[in-house]
Amino acid sequence: MEIKNRSSVKNILMGLFLLSITAFSLQAAVFEVDGIKYKTDDRHKKVDVIGNNYQGDVVIPASVEYRGIVYKVTEIEDMAFSACSQLTSVTIPASVRDIDDEAFENSPLLQKIIVDPNNRYFKDVDGILYTKNMREIVLYPPGIKAESFSIPDGVREINARAFAGVTQLKKITLPNSLVEIEDEAFYGCTGLTEITVPEKVRELGDNIFGEAENLQSVYFEGNLPDAPDPDDIDEFIYASRRGKLIDATSYYKENKSGWNRIHNTWQGRPVEFDSR
Repeated sequence: MEIKNRSSVKNILMGLFLLSITAFSLQAAVFEVDGIKYKTDDRHKKVDVIGNNYQGDVVIPASVEYRGIVYKVTEIEDMAFSACSQLTSVTIPASVRDIDDEAFENSPLLQKIIVDPNNRYFKDVDGILYTKNMREIVLYPPGIKAESFSIPDGVREINARAFAGVTQLKKITLPNSLVEIEDEAFYGCTGLTEITVPEKVRELGDNIFGEAENLQSVYFEGNLPDAPDPDDIDEFIYASRRGKLIDATSYYKENKSGWNRIHNTWQGRPVEFDSR
């Protein structure tokens, strides 16, 4: 009986040892090739692009070799190209399927995104990043030197932080096809003084105009849209730094539903009838 117990213990220990070896082998490795940093996913033989001090024009390859294994490049992680003060362009291969919302955060000189035409998930138009079907605008690079921009008709959604930190634009025209504006979409757009929200827009994310400190007028063409919880001022569409709001006024059209329930203020700021 004692021998059997010893044998069982030995088998258990061996099993634990093999599990630990397997777990170790599946741990993500971080490595760098040609100035680009990656994180591995050995189980799926793929890698994600991660943060580094990128500069100039960066070309991401479709695949990369590490320790004798060829990995497919499939994702650009959150903050991967964040705070790259000298970054001017990024070329994305056909293999990339996912790009996190804040992948290009605070890179003020970024002028264009170039996407391989064979990519099934994304495309670029004039250096601006969209989903392949053109239903979502993903990123307007903050280094583009233009004072006005019209989002193409057919775009239904503005992704989170798509225009964040874009200070040069003084006018952004939203398409009639638009239905949703995600969190912080126009965060820090200090060049904007007014903007018109089209009739079909029915959902607004948190803090979409945060830190757009010169924004004075927002004209709503349609019904009152769904917006952040009025109990949390830091999530209001006009939220600025802690507990403060930008000095903007919301204007609404006659005979549009929902606005009649509003008494003088909405999202912490004044509401007025649009008499234009």
